Amino acid sequence: MMKKKSLPLPQVNAELLEYLETLFPDTCPNKGTSQEDIYIKIGQVSVVRKLKQLYESQQDNLIG
Repeated sequence: MMKKKSLPLPQVNAELLEYLETLFPDTCPNKGTSQEDIYIKIGQVSVVRKLKQLYESQQDNLIG
């Protein structure tokens, strides 16, 4: 089995997070939203959450 190559973590900044959270807000879908659109939204929000997690980890490492 092939080993996964470890990638260096990119720097995530607050401005990028704010922009992405505005572009892809974490809200409930509207009534009548198609299942496909719901899955797309779930993916978008998931990426924003992961980037926020990386940002918070980077901030903790700067402070700690």
